[in-house]
Amino acid sequence: MGRLILLVLPLMMAADIYAQSLPQTHQDAIREHHTKQIMGSGKNITVLQPDVLLYRSIFERKNTVQQRQLIDPDPVPWAQVFKNVDLSFGHILTLAALASGYDAHFDGNIDPTQIVQLNTQANSMVDLAEYLSRVTGTQITVYPESRVIVASARTTP
Repeated sequence: MGRLILLVLPLMMAADIYAQSLPQTHQDAIREHHTKQIMGSGKNITVLQPDVLLYRSIFERKNTVQQRQLIDPDPVPWAQVFKNVDLSFGHILTLAALASGYDAHFDGNIDPTQIVQLNTQANSMVDLAEYLSRVTGTQITVYPESRVIVASARTTP
């Protein structure tokens, strides 16, 4: 019998501690729900007086621990990726292709290690390809049907 008491006592204490950790509004809602079930009524039975509501709002503690402080997102998502580090032409084209579901193919005459400064405008895949073509001097072709981006050396006539 003593062992049973030693087993049940911590469980009762844990339940009491858990009940005390619930916010007062949750405790009120639980109490209201059970009272409605016992009384068989659908109306709200408990009416809180204005002074009770006032004191509860004054003494309410806000939970600031579990709220993440987030910085505002950049208006242009590409700028977040390329803001801190200048990436090479090969990395940018491969990343853009993978992000859009394309495969990137490079010609052997292209230097994929060339550093490129990206613009900060919102770009479609075609806009990005045109920009990289203009900046790096390569010919980048986007084939939407086969989901392939091809970077080849520009031929001069």
